[in-house]
Amino acid sequence: MSRSDLLPLEGNPIPRDRQTLVVDVGFDFICPWSMVGKRSLRLAIQQLEKIRPDVSVDVRWHGRPVLPDTPPEGLPYHSLYLTRTGSRMAAAARRVQVEQAGKALGIAFDFSRIRILPNTDAAHRLVEHVARQSTLIRAELLIDQIFKAYFIDAENIGCTTVLRRLAADVGVSAAIAESLLGMNPEHPRHSKSRRGRPRKPAGIAAVSEVPFFLFNRKTALSGVHSCDAMLSAMLAAISSACREGAGKAL
Repeated sequence: MSRSDLLPLEGNPIPRDRQTLVVDVGFDFICPWSMVGKRSLRLAIQQLEKIRPDVSVDVRWHGRPVLPDTPPEGLPYHSLYLTRTGSRMAAAARRVQVEQAGKALGIAFDFSRIRILPNTDAAHRLVEHVARQSTLIRAELLIDQIFKAYFIDAENIGCTTVLRRLAADVGVSAAIAESLLGMNPEHPRHSKSRRGRPRKPAGIAAVSEVPFFLFNRKTALSGVHSCDAMLSAMLAAISSACREGAGKAL
C-alpha cells in the first residue's frame, strides 16, 4: 500500500513557529452522538482559529466500536435500539434528543429509514488506512461520508459495496479498497491479533464510551459538549502546554 494509491489532497503545512494542539477523538459510526460531537468539534476549532491563529490543530481519529460483537451481516436496527433503551417511550425520547441536537448543528438525522445496525470494523479500517497513507483532511472527508451514508441516507455501512463507493469518492483506489475490505474482520471472534493497526494513546485505549475527546493527551471530555465547552478545553490544554514549556526553559 503506497501513497500513490490515493489521489493527491494536501493539507496546509504547519509553520515551524506555531504551537500544535493534538486532539484525539474516540468515535463510532453507529453512534449519532459521535456525529454531533464531530460537528461541534469542527465549530470549536473554527472559533479557536480566530482567537489563537498561532495554534495549529492536529485531529486524530480513533475508531471505538460500540458493539464489537455485531456479526458481519449486522443486526435489526429498530428492535436492538428498543432493547437497549428499554421501552418505546424511552427510544422515542432518545431519538428526539439526538434529532434536536443534530438540527442545531445542521444535521438532519433520519432514524426511521435505518434498517440495519452494522458491524463498523471495516469502515474503521478504511479510515485508519486513509489517515496513515494520505492526509488527515482526507480521513475527515471519509468520516463525514460514512456518517452521512448511515444517518442521513440510511445505507448499510457494513456492506462492502457501499464502503467501496465511499472510499472511491475520497480517492482510495479500487485495489486498495478491495484489499482492506476483503480482510477478515479484526474481531475477537475471528482474530486474536490486531497487528498492523496504529497503537492508540493511553487515554483513548481505555475508553469504552463514545464520543471521547482528549486534548494534548491530558485534558479530556467524554460525551457530547457544546462548542464553548470544547473551546474552553482546548484553551486549557494550550495554556497547560505553555506553562510546561516555560517551566522546562527555566
